[in-house]
Amino acid sequence: MKNIFVTKLAFVAGIATACFASAKAAEQNVYTKLDSGVSFISGMNVAGQSTKWKAGFATNGVVGVNLNEHFGLELEGGWATNGLKSVAGIAATGVDISAWSGFGNLVLRTNLAESATVFVAGGYGFVHGRLDGTVAGADLDGSDTLFAAQTKAGMSLKVAEQVSIDLAYRARFVGGFDVVPGVRTSRSVNHQITAGITIGF
Repeated sequence: MKNIFVTKLAFVAGIATACFASAKAAEQNVYTKLDSGVSFISGMNVAGQSTKWKAGFATNGVVGVNLNEHFGLELEGGWATNGLKSVAGIAATGVDISAWSGFGNLVLRTNLAESATVFVAGGYGFVHGRLDGTVAGADLDGSDTLFAAQTKAGMSLKVAEQVSIDLAYRARFVGGFDVVPGVRTSRSVNHQITAGITIGF
């Protein structure tokens, strides 16, 4: 009788362990994310002159893995573009800045409800920026690859078992680069507000 009890207990313990392992495996799922939205640039000076930029477009793609319920790692690539509005208060047209980027992020998330999650993330990477156009007869054609950092925060709303809709804000901190020899931009921040979709596997 004792042996039967021990056998049953071991069986139940085995099932519980398997269920726990399955749950942990489910937490460590891989996901992809795609979002798009509006891009803003702040803090950029060119040759000491302040600039203002029009609202532009940004899009990002992410591949991530949930390490557990609260932490995850991501590889993120993106592209953003904005048009120049003015330099030193003087209106300017025909000048665009575009940037390809890549980041590795650490993600922290917590559940607000069964289907709603908030997250914050940060990481380091690079931005390859390019400035094209003409201002006051001077051609601007500079590009550079720069070290960069970013922070982001947002909310995810689950709409299916492995599908969520996301709303996020990013701030990317980028160093200065040469637009023409001897003319350099200052450090700047690229702000992005995006909406997108996350699909888990």
